Amino acid sequence: AGESLFAYGLASIFQLIAVTPLTLRKEAFEGREITMEQYDEIKQMQKTQEEKDIDDEPELNEDTNEQCATRIAKMAKANVPRALVQLTEGASDQTLEEVILALNRMANEPSVRGTMIQQGVLSRMIKIENQKMNTFHRNKTLKQEKALSGTLVVSLEQAVAAPYCSRLLQEAGARVIKIERPEGDFAREYDTAVDGESTYFVWLNSGKESIVLDLRKEEERGLLKALIRRADIFLQNLKTGAAERLGFGYQEVKELNPGIIMCSISGYGSEGEYAKMKAYDALIQAESGLCSVTGPAGYPSKVGASICDISTGLTAYGEILKALLNRNLNGSGEHIECSLFGVLSEWMSVPLLFYEYGGKLLSGTGMDHPQIAPYGTYQTADGPIFIVIQNPREWLQFCEKGIGLPELAEDPRFSTNVNRVRNRDELKTCFETIFSNMTRAEVSRKLLDAGIACGSINSVADLADHPALQRRSIDVNGKTVSTIRRTGDFSEKPMKVPSKNEHGDAIREEFKLLPETPGFESSTPS
Repeated sequence: AGESLFAYGLASIFQLIAVTPLTLRKEAFEGREITMEQYDEIKQMQKTQEEKDIDDEPELNEDTNEQCATRIAKMAKANVPRALVQLTEGASDQTLEEVILALNRMANEPSVRGTMIQQGVLSRMIKIENQKMNTFHRNKTLKQEKALSGTLVVSLEQAVAAPYCSRLLQEAGARVIKIERPEGDFAREYDTAVDGESTYFVWLNSGKESIVLDLRKEEERGLLKALIRRADIFLQNLKTGAAERLGFGYQEVKELNPGIIMCSISGYGSEGEYAKMKAYDALIQAESGLCSVTGPAGYPSKVGASICDISTGLTAYGEILKALLNRNLNGSGEHIECSLFGVLSEWMSVPLLFYEYGGKLLSGTGMDHPQIAPYGTYQTADGPIFIVIQNPREWLQFCEKGIGLPELAEDPRFSTNVNRVRNRDELKTCFETIFSNMTRAEVSRKLLDAGIACGSINSVADLADHPALQRRSIDVNGKTVSTIRRTGDFSEKPMKVPSKNEHGDAIREEFKLLPETPGFESSTPS
């Protein structure tokens, strides 16, 4: 079984590099331990390959393959794994697979296999083998290829933060296998607004595959280990310490798959007195001080969207992408830890700096900006308008062209932003006196003509009809549901929101039949 994985993994690596044929050059081997005889052998093999039609499917030639394998084994011993890649550039998939099947037989030699593992070839094989295994999940042409096509994400997730991260990975082309507890992701039960499904779950989980695992059972943990062995990314947001108690801490995961990128999302991190505390979005908004600078003065308020979960999921996504780039450079995996408190507290840097160095404790100011004016809402004859002035040039334009009072720009009370903030109430009275005889549309037109930023204070109903809103469709229980398209998502086909364990049988069958990774003992039940 191990030999088969070794073969198919390498074949998949070569399938990828065949997309961009390059010429093997002698200079490529300068500074490496390879003899002229080995170079001549490689050159002759490439010449032979170039004479073949890459669309042909040649018959298996045992002698040729044994020769190829022998040469590859020499290169492995010579500590030149890159030569292995260059040897096969431009080769057809069928020929490559024949060569690798032969190499698999040769690879039983401990020195060859050990060299491959030591030099990081094994971790690359595990990653690329998944691309072969999931061919039908990938787009067929280079033009349609997404950035993470062929990447397997195994996500032991619930609620919002981790599902948001894995959603972004899925939209970038990754295959995401969502692992749910027997009762399902509890976000499924938040509400039933979308054809009986939760708004949160619909928003976060389209395009994923769902499997239920009861990780209290040894055989179910065995299946998760099988998934992890083939994964590029393992994401989890269980309570701190829970993954370790189940046997899926980073050290255990790394032993299963040395090249894996593991990301753990928690409330307060893995260390310190807060580490074991439960944490949810609004709770962290309160703990981080965000609520104290949100809402009307004296009335701490939470933000009306799951800003803590979303920001943490987005941060995890960025760190995972960075880790993938690092792995391409050094071949090694890593463990990323993202905490809700860590992410949101960093977002509070400006209020904290203002307090520690400016000597002022900021508080909520409703719709007004605490440090910039004018920056907030102002009443007109038929409703409020939101106005933003960011710099001295805009302030001058506002006074001269927006409201026709150039002398206001030089008024000592308002001549600088610091003075305008200090005299915010007087400034507001001045503006609203002018706007009281004008409709919101009239004020908006004059400000836009003057190059001043302004807008409406919309409701969600207004958002639904906003001309700038971009939409996409998703499939919920066989029905098409319209939702908001995320910036950077260019998908056209509606993604399906999975029912609980919808893909369980197929995933179990797929991973049950896969051979074990070379060099690792099986923990998957037979």
